[in-house]
Amino acid sequence: MSGWRRVVRKVIGMLLIVEVLDMIDRKVLSEHLAKGDARAAVVVSTAPLLVAAYSDDLECVAMLRFPAKFVDQYSLRLGSQLVTVNTYYSQFTNHADLTFGPGHVDDWSGFFPLIAEFLSDDSFRIEYLKEDIDKTEWDRCRQLGEAYLLERPRVARLGRPRRAHQPAGFMKKIVIGVSVSVVAMVAFIVVAWKFL
Repeated sequence: MSGWRRVVRKVIGMLLIVEVLDMIDRKVLSEHLAKGDARAAVVVSTAPLLVAAYSDDLECVAMLRFPAKFVDQYSLRLGSQLVTVNTYYSQFTNHADLTFGPGHVDDWSGFFPLIAEFLSDDSFRIEYLKEDIDKTEWDRCRQLGEAYLLERPRVARLGRPRRAHQPAGFMKKIVIGVSVSVVAMVAFIVVAWKFL
């Protein structure tokens, strides 16, 4: 088989893998939105757009950053009430960007918040979920969000569905780790080359 045909086959294979991963993502997101824990979320800043997503199980908020265009697209303002749909999980350490409240459930180390309004067009269901959240939870979410901004002024998770489960700063740590590894590998190769 000629070289260009091999390249075309590999490109087609990669596109199919991306399509399969996208199908899996859609299925996971659909299940997340259908079966997750619906809680309060409040816009705490519009420039940049930051949304505090509340977890009653952990008694805390995760701060999510979204594109500025969402402010106009969803008619958002400071204090806008949204719905976060959370799923929970347990790892060896608690997420560094979360400050758990005193009554948190010990089973969980973090949560995966998704903002329903940004991922679903089922406005009737979203309004139903909003009506089910009491005023004290909205107030608690807003208070925790404002306190979070004071304690951690530039710390926020990416609100994208593929990133919202990762603690703030997670990708930065990976990039730094990979960069250090690459520099170490290059240094090793240079030293080894000199001795050959």
